[in-house]
Amino acid sequence: MAGAQQAATDVQEGAKSAMSYIPYILGGIVVLAIVILVPLYFLGYLTPKKANVNAPATIGQNIAPFKSGPSVEAFQTTIDSADETLINVQPLSIKDVGFQGPYPNGVFDPDAATAGALKAGFRFLTLQIDFMDSDKDSTRFAAPMVPTLLIRSPSGALLSTNSGSIAAVAKAIANAGFNPSTPNSTRPIVLYLHINRTPVSAVSDPNGYLAFLSKIAKDLAPLAPYHVGLTPMGNFTRQKMEGALLTTPLKSLEGQVIIMSNADTTLFRSKSSSIQQYNPSEDLDFWVNMRVFLDSEEDVYGITQLADPSSPPSAVIVNMDRILAFSESKQSAFAAKSKQRYVIAMGSRTSNPTPETIDLLINTLGVNSVPVDIFTETTDSILAITDQYANKAFRPKPLSLQNIV
Repeated sequence: MAGAQQAATDVQEGAKSAMSYIPYILGGIVVLAIVILVPLYFLGYLTPKKANVNAPATIGQNIAPFKSGPSVEAFQTTIDSADETLINVQPLSIKDVGFQGPYPNGVFDPDAATAGALKAGFRFLTLQIDFMDSDKDSTRFAAPMVPTLLIRSPSGALLSTNSGSIAAVAKAIANAGFNPSTPNSTRPIVLYLHINRTPVSAVSDPNGYLAFLSKIAKDLAPLAPYHVGLTPMGNFTRQKMEGALLTTPLKSLEGQVIIMSNADTTLFRSKSSSIQQYNPSEDLDFWVNMRVFLDSEEDVYGITQLADPSSPPSAVIVNMDRILAFSESKQSAFAAKSKQRYVIAMGSRTSNPTPETIDLLINTLGVNSVPVDIFTETTDSILAITDQYANKAFRPKPLSLQNIV
């Protein structure tokens, strides 16, 4: 019994002795943590990462991130940001906003594809507008004669497995375009309404033509709070100041949507009793800030028309293959002319130009927008294209190609 009591006493004393070392052990752990963690903190490994709203993020849902690098502003060394203007920048441009791909027989997913393009840093968005000629699976396609988004072959064959809603794209732009979580969220967005077909012509049925265009205007309703309209600089509606818009500092247009279109919307201005009148919100002419014309009678792009020779256009669309075939002297002449206008170069609907082609277009010919697809090709292929823009949402033109006032 005495032995047992002695053993118990020894255990208690041992426990007390062990307990006495705990403060020293804890102190050692704290010191060790400080020695290890403090250097890591100052080296940046433990510092919480802040979102860089200027650098491109990921290309949609299925594409890997852009290469990491400096922010957009860090690259802008050839032009002062205060003087950065629409005519002097080359934005990352999407060919079919709302199309998730893959080309040619992919699907439209306006929410995911539009948000994906914006998150990837693209701020020039192309809506290629068409219509269905007849009924076709109403769960996947729009009703006949209604403005919608479609992929067609050069011969007019329907390729996409559904149609895309213009209104849904507009809503997605409104929701994500200027959200602080989206890269470049303060930068303006250029929305190009490229109309491939209308059910009737303005000549044969002016009211039918206006009704079709009015439906497009109604679909743009979510963008009303962001639309470039009446500003301290002037009234940019109805293309009244499209020339001035080219040279307006982009900083003055932050958080706004600039709308371009290839449609002739002037009929909305008619006061004839035979022409239906529309409220501004349903009047596409009111929405369009800048009209896009053909550069040459050799080009054919939807309902785009040639400009009046006596009135040089502020924006043109050109056939990529045609201008790539220019001789050196014609290249120089084209680049010089492009200092005075915004140039969109369109190539194949279902494939991308090569990085080498883009290099020639933006660095030699002075093209502003080269719309591409980011959902079909491999990540490496897309990165090779975006590398031409040095990861900038708005790349300044080479200095020799800029419009310098």
